[in-house]
Amino acid sequence: MRKYDKPLFWLYIKTRDSLLSSFKGFLGLLLVLFGAAVVLGNESPENVWISVGIILLVSSLPVSMGLMMVKLKFKSFAGSIPTEELAYFLQHDEGANLDKAARGLFSLCLSFMIYLWFTMVAIAVLGMLGAKLVL
Repeated sequence: MRKYDKPLFWLYIKTRDSLLSSFKGFLGLLLVLFGAAVVLGNESPENVWISVGIILLVSSLPVSMGLMMVKLKFKSFAGSIPTEELAYFLQHDEGANLDKAARGLFSLCLSFMIYLWFTMVAIAVLGMLGAKLVL
């Protein structure tokens, strides 16, 4: 495992059985957010703590999407290669090296995309909370 994948793998181990990292959890959060929007209506809530709760609820949606991406990254993709190509790759070393390089490049791009995703979510949440608590 590469050095840059270790924090993501730790996150995967900690959250792989969590409801937040599943599609059902994502839909549940979306339903709760929709219910909160219906209950609160069109106006901004006057209570600061209700606003903070809504901000955290809204920010949990992209966090859930990021956890689903981490789950997708560390699932096994061995079944996605057709058997003829897999047999060719196993018989010829250059095919296996090419496959390993392509998977490594894909893994690198996906890892950095997930890191960027979580960084953007953290910046957005801190910005929204800072603006709400200052005003």
